[in-house]
Amino acid sequence: MIHPQERIYHTKKEINKPILTADIGGTNTTFGVLDESSQRLELLFSLQYQSSEISNFLTVVQEVLDYLHKQHQIFPQCLCLAVAGPITQKGRFCKITNLPWTIDAQLIEKQVGATVLLINDFEAIGYGIEELPAKDFILIKKGTKRVHGTRALLGAGTDLGKSILIWNEKQNYYVPHPSEGGHGDVAVQNEQEYELIKFIQKQNKHQQVTWGDILSGRGIKAIYSYLKTVYPSTSYTLEIEQEKFSPALIAAYHTKDKHCAKTMELFVRFYARCAKNFALDALTWGGVYVAGGIAAKNKDIFETYHFTDEFLNNRQLPEVLAPIPIYAITNYNVSLYGAGRHMLNSISRNQKNETPSRSKLRGIKPSGE
Repeated sequence: MIHPQERIYHTKKEINKPILTADIGGTNTTFGVLDESSQRLELLFSLQYQSSEISNFLTVVQEVLDYLHKQHQIFPQCLCLAVAGPITQKGRFCKITNLPWTIDAQLIEKQVGATVLLINDFEAIGYGIEELPAKDFILIKKGTKRVHGTRALLGAGTDLGKSILIWNEKQNYYVPHPSEGGHGDVAVQNEQEYELIKFIQKQNKHQQVTWGDILSGRGIKAIYSYLKTVYPSTSYTLEIEQEKFSPALIAAYHTKDKHCAKTMELFVRFYARCAKNFALDALTWGGVYVAGGIAAKNKDIFETYHFTDEFLNNRQLPEVLAPIPIYAITNYNVSLYGAGRHMLNSISRNQKNETPSRSKLRGIKPSGE
């Protein structure tokens, strides 16, 4: 049995409608218990696993349910999984990007006795935006947000995720649309960037270099490694190398070490360029939202002029980009909220459509009952 890290956010004597969600990514797998008792969903506590330690996801789900029953006397009424990867087989199956295991909703349903929904992780973040208070956003670039304007969402972590959010008049909320645009080819603009791409091609032994190869933890490592010939070694260099070129350390030392500073500058410029291209692709008058673990943990790097300058750098349409506001999402649990909202939206639609098999929340049974 793997022992997760538990974080408690709110303590309640009585939970009206417990909802179980999970955010499943290449680095972490986090389960969250939310309550629907207020206008916004409220995250009560979470259980976080290292994804690389999981060999059988079905077993972990059952362990989580048993733990909730025995330790908290909680019987979640629904389960929604936000997964990092394309969902196939009519929304019932996912091969997780950067992990060797799969998720099969039908198998989980048979095991726990409840309806299970799968949703792309960045779709979940899109739904979660409306669940967060204003304090969970940082304004990167000022602008004039158009009411119900299309939104762009992107975020770097283990890889790069994307989603387009379009306002639905009938449903009266933003509907996120899944994307695998992080696997598209990266764009370069100068000789240094081209040399970086050649370095990554040689490192990866593959001709294609994607946005995710740059805008990710491994991307920070690659940029830092590429710049090693430019900057002399320091005490920071030795520590970073001892920690296997830790992206977290590289980011943490960007105000103290020139090598780290240049690494994060290049990283941020590529990030802004990707956001700019996305904003032009979808004309996102409703704003650009930057999510992911790197943004949540390194807010200050997005507040530098490098990001804004690169975002506005367009020869033909700077006036289109200028009014688009950009926000960084600092709440790492946004996808847990979004998965919960997606589940409730799905239940509401099914009840209106009078589909008895899906209209009632069924209790999730712990093993042995």
